[in-house]
Amino acid sequence: MKQRLAFLTVLFAAFTAGLAAVPTAEKLLPSDTLAVLTVPDWDKARLIASNSPFSQLWADAAMRPFREKFEAKWKTEVTEPMERDLGAKLGDLTDLIHGQLTLGILKSIADGNDTKGGWVLLADAKDKKDALAAKLGDLRKKWVDAGKEQKLEKVRDLEFTTFIWTPTNRTTVSTGVSIQRGATAGVQTDPDPKPDAAAKKTQLSFGMADSLLLVGGDAKDFEKILARLGGGMIPALDEVPEFQANASAMFREAYGFAWLNFKIINDLILKNAAKEKNAGKGNPFVQTATPDAMLAALGLTGVRTLALNVQESADGTTASLLVGAPESGRRGVLKVMSFEAKDAAPPPFVPADTVKFSRNRLDLRKTWATVEAMLGEISPPLASVIQMGVENAGKDKDPNFDLRKMLVNNLGDDLITIQKPPRGLQLDELQNPPTLYLLGSGKPEEFVLGVKAAMALLPPPMNEVTERDFLGRKVYAAKMAAEPGPNARADKSLNFARAGGYVALSTDVALLEEFLRNAEATGRPLRETAGLADAAQKIGGTGTGWFTFENQSDGMKAFFETLKKNPDAVADLIPGGGAAALTGAGGAQADATKKAKEWFDFSLLPEFGAVAKYFHFTVSTVAATPEGISIKTFLPVPPGLKK
Repeated sequence: MKQRLAFLTVLFAAFTAGLAAVPTAEKLLPSDTLAVLTVPDWDKARLIASNSPFSQLWADAAMRPFREKFEAKWKTEVTEPMERDLGAKLGDLTDLIHGQLTLGILKSIADGNDTKGGWVLLADAKDKKDALAAKLGDLRKKWVDAGKEQKLEKVRDLEFTTFIWTPTNRTTVSTGVSIQRGATAGVQTDPDPKPDAAAKKTQLSFGMADSLLLVGGDAKDFEKILARLGGGMIPALDEVPEFQANASAMFREAYGFAWLNFKIINDLILKNAAKEKNAGKGNPFVQTATPDAMLAALGLTGVRTLALNVQESADGTTASLLVGAPESGRRGVLKVMSFEAKDAAPPPFVPADTVKFSRNRLDLRKTWATVEAMLGEISPPLASVIQMGVENAGKDKDPNFDLRKMLVNNLGDDLITIQKPPRGLQLDELQNPPTLYLLGSGKPEEFVLGVKAAMALLPPPMNEVTERDFLGRKVYAAKMAAEPGPNARADKSLNFARAGGYVALSTDVALLEEFLRNAEATGRPLRETAGLADAAQKIGGTGTGWFTFENQSDGMKAFFETLKKNPDAVADLIPGGGAAALTGAGGAQADATKKAKEWFDFSLLPEFGAVAKYFHFTVSTVAATPEGISIKTFLPVPPGLKK
């Protein structure tokens, strides 16, 4: 009898423990969830992240000067202001998360619902639930003591707290531009920040269901999740067929994954576009392009889901993205991406010192036809103008000239990109490294003449095509218009020539000549790089039809050396005056540079040799499968970090 009682006790304990476990994200979120981003085991993910090459690089003693300056800025500009608003240390809360961490975007956002809801954050404290509950209690008390607005409400008999506040203008820049965060150089701190009269009230709701912390914009958004926790029959995300298909193929072994119901996005685009149906009125090229016609022509209506996962092994990290678009429904861009599985490995002539390599086997002639058909559906007038331009090009000089025959009909199914290290340590050299493009063709002699003819039809100065002899080949050059900006080169030209079964193009004439000179050479090729073949096999091999390689070590070496020599160029790395906007510098480049350096002082970076062991290479593939377009990337563990 005692043995039977003990057995029943153990069985009951196991059963109740199973009941107490928080369900996974897909079992908690409702079936109409728009998107989910989840880490099923936060402790495991933090351990993996701490052992990653980037985390080890960041913690390296050689990075200490750069790291400490950045972290101090992050603390004063981001962390401390947030903690002052909330009245709590963020680290005290995040340290109590030990299970899943999930962000869910609910369908109310996609419906254009103007309520405060639409998103939920779920965090499982596991055995630290009492400590987390105590922290939240302290947070509520501090909020009350500060005289701030809050309300208590119940959802399914559980009490939730909602903080309500109006965003304040914390700081005022001397130029009159108002920003939200703490003071820095050139910024005057408002000693008595006032609520922004133009801002709407913001609210944040939170509470706990056993060990699960729920945070969101509106406590009402917790209703369906709490129903699922209580065993209710509300349909869950894992019952959605599209999610099920992605989960079984991609999510089982992932330590983090994301999923998006793209069909809802399509419906939202159509709904919003219908409100602006007269936006193209008066423009003959777009007035026939209705939203539904554009989505259908581009093929976006064929996209059902997006699924992303991250997996870890002893050999490295793999990230996979699946654009869920069944083969039978692909049109437009998706039809272009449905290329055949062919060899995309680096050819023997690609040298080992290549920093970036890409090869795809798109049938460029079919791609041209698909794009023409796509334009015809979106805007017949525009398509007619383009078609007429191609058909009549050059006939004013030669009635028998046929650009389509010489150029379009000679397009092949091989497109290769080869990028070498920057020529020097100037910023423009870092941003514009030597790059060579190779277009495959069955008739390269005729194709190169078609490229030349097409250039001659462009506006000045591109129509000024010159030619010269180099090692028995004709090399053509089309002068390019000067680009805007302080780092632009005014003497740039596009150089091209026939090379074997390809037409080679580059704005770096030295690289083009190097390729023409060494195309038949037998030096060490990229394909013999140590570990490259094994890394490619991790993501399906090089026979998918699209393969890329990036030497992170050489790329980061150039980055370190250039920015250590030119630390004031930090603001120029963000295009379009972005640094001035991000730092509140009022558009002044000098102020933007100064403020950007307060965050990223590249003069404090170590010599690259001190941290080179943290970098290696990455490989990626793109493949067309019956389920969709699959993109995979593998980051091998750098040899210097292998144990």
